[in-house]
Amino acid sequence: MSTGQFRDQMIHTLPQTLRPATIEHYRYCANRFVRYINNHYPELRTFAELKRDPHILGWLQILSETNPPLAIGTRREIVRAVRYLFKNLADNSHPVDQNLILPQDTHRCQAKPEVDNQFARLMKQKIQTLSATLRPSTLEGYRIYANEFVCYLHQNYPQLHTPAELKRNPHILGWLQSLAQRTPPLKNGTRLRIICCVRRLLNDLADDGHCIAENLILPPDFPPQDLYLPKPVSPEMDELLKCKLRKTDDLLSNILLLIRLTGMRVGECLGLKKDCLHHLGGDDWALHVPIGKLHNERLVPVDAEARKVLDRIVGIVGTPSSTDPASPLFNDRKLSSQQVRKALINASLHCQLVRPHQLRHTYATMMLRSGMSLPALKEILGHRKIEMTMRYVQVSQTDLQREYLLARRKMETLHSVPKLPGGARTKSANTIPGVFNNLDAIRHQLEMYRRQLSESSGRKLQSLMRSLARFRKSLATFIKQQSGTD
Repeated sequence: MSTGQFRDQMIHTLPQTLRPATIEHYRYCANRFVRYINNHYPELRTFAELKRDPHILGWLQILSETNPPLAIGTRREIVRAVRYLFKNLADNSHPVDQNLILPQDTHRCQAKPEVDNQFARLMKQKIQTLSATLRPSTLEGYRIYANEFVCYLHQNYPQLHTPAELKRNPHILGWLQSLAQRTPPLKNGTRLRIICCVRRLLNDLADDGHCIAENLILPPDFPPQDLYLPKPVSPEMDELLKCKLRKTDDLLSNILLLIRLTGMRVGECLGLKKDCLHHLGGDDWALHVPIGKLHNERLVPVDAEARKVLDRIVGIVGTPSSTDPASPLFNDRKLSSQQVRKALINASLHCQLVRPHQLRHTYATMMLRSGMSLPALKEILGHRKIEMTMRYVQVSQTDLQREYLLARRKMETLHSVPKLPGGARTKSANTIPGVFNNLDAIRHQLEMYRRQLSESSGRKLQSLMRSLARFRKSLATFIKQQSGTD
């Protein structure tokens, strides 16, 4: 296989939602890897022939010995990109060994020389205090970003040793410029996380009484977030996928159906407990979703179909070894999100490549189109802010037209002029009591209409109603006088 064919086959598996710059970065990394393979192992023709030793280990060795040497961050990005491409190839049914590039291969690229000064020690101590509240993965991000920040300062300003010496210009502005000029370029989201982590550590040091200048990192320093379109599958594809999963009817297919019918994350579904289904009374049932990504738990309403799917899952899982009702439902199966992901890819193989998180986007979009309010949808999805919920739902032009027509109909009926009852004009309408009854009915209808108006408009109508009351009183006086005359 030629270099171009090999590279293009790796790039072809990338999701179509990636930005052109990101795809170009993957193409650059794939080209470096394929060029090495063709130069050193020209007899290799397919991905199935790739082996960790000697192909991958040899490539990693070449990366570390490049002259001029590659920056550690650049090597890490290249290794991660090629590892991601291999993973995509495997997900698309290419015979690629999953253990070609191991996590320690990227971790090895993360090592930077330790800086030993007061500033570095204070940053480490502050990160250590965060270990009581942050997850290990989040804490590792703080360590990496803080270490890169301290290394930048040490390499470019070796005379800086304490937080009190830190200045916005040139220290912070120079560091921000170095982030923006990385090769390959960092995504805006990555730069945003790095800057947020460093800003929090500096603010925490200032709160602890260390002398640190104010306004080192300002709001304009944060890059804008990339806003991607929601990724729900089409209604036709949704129905085809659900039919395929129902026909398969194994454990993974039912897990995917439950995710689609409840909008849960994959990790939340795999973390369900045996007693997750709660009866709220009558026909109301809810699924207890355990604490997950955003450290919150919630009750998700479920219908009869979702309960049947959960019953099938319980039947397939069988009797667990633990009798504790709060024990994990899938504890004995040791399922992983990767297995769920592969099952969905296999189910959508002949239609359209679908990722598990797209089922959550589809659930949110369908619920919104069915009339659910955004605040209610936010609670069901477990979001903290409604802006996050808005990223999940897709509002098409058809949805806009429907909502516009509904709003127009409501506007027509909201301030409609009341009509007198149909029976108001009877035989007694021409008598004095009939006139009094009609006046009372008009005043009643006007009062009901006044309550729908604004305060200023209501006052004008109230004045008219007082005039009607005075007219009725004057008419009663006139009738009484006429009766006395007769």
